[in-house]
Amino acid sequence: MAPPAADLVIVFRGSARTKQGAIDAEAQYTHLTETLKKGGLTAVGRRGTRDGQVLIFVKAPDNLLAQLVQAERYRDFVNGVPSYTLPNVARDYASDPLSPAERIRFTHTYVITAPTDDGLGIAPGVAEWSRVESIMALHDRDFNEHWIKSWTSKKLGVGFSDDELDGVKNQFGEQLALYFAFLSFYTKSLIVPVALGLASFWLSKPFNPYYSVALSAWSIVFVEWWRLKQRSISIRWGSFGAEKVQLRRSQFKGANDSNDEHDDTTFPWWKRESRILASLPVIAVFATALTLLLTTIFVVEAFVTQLYTGPAVRYVSLTPTAMFLLLVPRLVGFYQKYAVSLTGWENHVHELAHEKSLAFKTFAMSSIVAFGGLYLSAFVYVPFGEQIMQLVQETFFTSPTARSSSVTDEKIASVKDAKKVLNPDRLKNQVFAYLITNQVIGEFLEVGVPSLLRFVGWAKEQAAETEVGKKGLKKMGLDNEKTDDAAASSVSQEEKTFLDDVRRQVALPAYDVFVGALVNNWVEIRGDAIKIATYGRRPLPRRTDTIGPWMEILTFLTWQGALVNSALVYLFYRGSTNPVRDAEFIAEPLSTSFERTLRAAIFPAALIALSTSHGWLVFRAIIRHILVRAVWRGSEGAVKLAKCEKDVKKGWLKTVGGAAEITASSGVNVKIAGAVAGEVKGVKATAPGLTGVPTTFWDVDEGLSEVRRGSKAL
Repeated sequence: MAPPAADLVIVFRGSARTKQGAIDAEAQYTHLTETLKKGGLTAVGRRGTRDGQVLIFVKAPDNLLAQLVQAERYRDFVNGVPSYTLPNVARDYASDPLSPAERIRFTHTYVITAPTDDGLGIAPGVAEWSRVESIMALHDRDFNEHWIKSWTSKKLGVGFSDDELDGVKNQFGEQLALYFAFLSFYTKSLIVPVALGLASFWLSKPFNPYYSVALSAWSIVFVEWWRLKQRSISIRWGSFGAEKVQLRRSQFKGANDSNDEHDDTTFPWWKRESRILASLPVIAVFATALTLLLTTIFVVEAFVTQLYTGPAVRYVSLTPTAMFLLLVPRLVGFYQKYAVSLTGWENHVHELAHEKSLAFKTFAMSSIVAFGGLYLSAFVYVPFGEQIMQLVQETFFTSPTARSSSVTDEKIASVKDAKKVLNPDRLKNQVFAYLITNQVIGEFLEVGVPSLLRFVGWAKEQAAETEVGKKGLKKMGLDNEKTDDAAASSVSQEEKTFLDDVRRQVALPAYDVFVGALVNNWVEIRGDAIKIATYGRRPLPRRTDTIGPWMEILTFLTWQGALVNSALVYLFYRGSTNPVRDAEFIAEPLSTSFERTLRAAIFPAALIALSTSHGWLVFRAIIRHILVRAVWRGSEGAVKLAKCEKDVKKGWLKTVGGAAEITASSGVNVKIAGAVAGEVKGVKATAPGLTGVPTTFWDVDEGLSEVRRGSKAL
């Protein structure tokens, strides 16, 4: 008997510490399975990875999938998403069957969407389903094995053909396929800055203005070109404009049950904006704490380690690294928990707005960690290095009894000589470390560490099985065991192997999409494929036409890069004048020295950066104008989009008044012309492991017995 197929697996926590908790767990499990079955889904529970945990396998019958497909086509048409046919023309499943990703996406969207948008409203974080820990899809092991083998042993480059991207899209959905398309496009685009960097390194001086302008121009061209590229890809996949269709989040808490997402009475807009504003001070506190921590590490690393010559000097030099490794990740992790809570508290109606808000919060802190050291070196260490060195000396290394005028003058003189040590080479070294060292470490943390942890887990599992065998005991979930259901004893070996694999997948972390340099990206593409197939749960498919909020973040980074580049060129370019190099700081009060540095270097650099900001806006408008005409107009995607819109409008005019209707309800009552109950030709159950659906699997439910067994001691 072949292992059963399941579109989704709902992880349910049935354990309880009190009798009332056990009663509530049993009631919620019963309510959950009844809701799934009343919604037209097939659902059955099996024992999970620990006592009290239940894995609810969910499968959508073919006729329900056909209804969900048709409902999405109506929503697309109503929201202005380009379509190749009218929504009242039934989909031809013989020539256009559902892909595995589509099957999972339709089922998952139906399960988690709020009842006001014709979903079931079952999702983690919803008060009604407090015991639902997560919802996941199962890996297709055969596809994963072929995919990894193809990308690691047969493919040497970074470019992907349309067929390769289509294969990823059909298995994992548009979002993940678009991520790999972006990574490939980005890697190939890096050839330009690599060539510019080599030419600048060999032929010009550091901080060359021409190189800076060329790099800023390339960044603008890259972002604007990708904007058109993703549009073309999404048109080919039929997902262009998909972000217009946004279903209500089940976690959204409105004031009433209004089905109108634009009705402010559900949750007034000013209340959400007030909560967003209230979140800013919390974010500012964490950002300030992180900035102070990084500044402290910077001062210790840049100044204290150079001045200290006392006991254990060798270990003092390791202090900054230890501080960074021990404190920064903890602070960032603590902040991330607050960011998730604050974003949920903001109560966004749609998932896209929720993800966008969380992405910006995450980027704000990550950018401080990534660029904080570079900014301190560029705008603090070099311009104010002498003064800070003097301040550190007087604060930490000069005793009060030794502060005579002769000693102070001697210290100031030594600080003036510090220009030979404090130079822009530190900034270049930090950039190199950021580009090379950090990426190597990051890749090891993403791929190497999960491999080691998986090996350790496997070793522990083998040791545990050996110990269990010695004692004559049977391990939960890996052997036949006595349950309340007599039918469980007749489970086939294939089914036990299948359940064993599912439990291993449940223990894996969820894969987060969108979390380099030329060589690093070659490794990143293959590393991400391995992580998806081996070290994480299967990503839930999502239909999209863009890389989401990261498109705006990329645009911000190009603007920020232009400002910083112009300031760095002004401060450090070794041309005829250099405000940092030419500034003379005589023996004068420290406050006066700071003031002279601000006037001579920092204020002019800020004005130049401000002027560059305006130039960036003009230059981006010119680049966008040129690329639209050179790359987009007349392209296959543009022609296809215009043709399908025109054909659909012509067809609509011929059939005005004959459109089918959608009945909004908590169930699935979408009226479909020609749809009948039962099997729909072409809608195939393509979930992993299906070669035939055994009746016995879906007839045996261990959920209630497992919930009761987990609380039997109570």
